[in-house]
Amino acid sequence: SFFKEDFPMCGRHLIAASAGTGKTYNMQNVFARLVMLEGLRVSQILVVTFTEAATAELCDRLRRVLASVREFLVQDRNRVLAEDVARLDSAQKQAWDLVRLVPEAGWNTARDRVMVAIADFDQAAISTIHGFCNRVLSRYAFESGANFAAEVGDFDDAGTLAGDAWRRLGMDEKAYFEKFGKDSFCPGVVRLAQTQAGLARI
Repeated sequence: SFFKEDFPMCGRHLIAASAGTGKTYNMQNVFARLVMLEGLRVSQILVVTFTEAATAELCDRLRRVLASVREFLVQDRNRVLAEDVARLDSAQKQAWDLVRLVPEAGWNTARDRVMVAIADFDQAAISTIHGFCNRVLSRYAFESGANFAAEVGDFDDAGTLAGDAWRRLGMDEKAYFEKFGKDSFCPGVVRLAQTQAGLARI
């Protein structure tokens, strides 16, 4: 649980869950902890999701959880910890669970960090996976060897491109996986697809 004081925020962690079981909720908690306890600025945290709609929702939820946390941090710590949790709504309860992790000596520091995060929230790197890749390729176009005319396509484009690449290699999807394996990565297919479509290398 991200509400445990000793939960390690460094290293790699995999959140595996089915739809509607709390992945976004946990992402909110991780984001708030990184700001409040680890001292990261919002521009130093990368948050990616799959769709534009999910990105917009996540952006709103992250902003709201920071605002809820701020409402507690501007109060006296002892008063906050003595709060009757049963009277809080779900958003307040989430924020309370987060701020109770803040040690007494770090209360004012955490408050200041959250205030800065809210002020700088427009700098937060929250986007779709393909949106992030596109920004990286644009920013480091020379280093990546990206095609300046490249555009991010949709899933239909990707399927057509992959099918075209397999046909040019003389195989279909089934033959491809039989040859390279389902978990394999074939640079040749990617290079061929890039060449034919003029796409940037990712």
